Amino acid sequence: MKPHRLRRNWLWVAGGAFLGVHLITWLLQRTMKSAVHSEMRLRAPRTDPMENPGEPALQRPGEPALQRPGEP
Repeated sequence: MKPHRLRRNWLWVAGGAFLGVHLITWLLQRTMKSAVHSEMRLRAPRTDPMENPGEPALQRPGEPALQRPGEP
């Protein structure tokens, strides 16, 4: 690019760089947020009693007690 074109269009160059940096930052933040949510879901305790019948199921606050089929 010729120097005089850059001098004439410096505002467009600066604006494009500004928007580019912010777009990439936003994309990285979205990706990291998604990765953290996936990791938290994988590490969360299981609440389904049928996933592991040998262990008692965890009950979330406000939910009715979970019962296995055939139990009173």
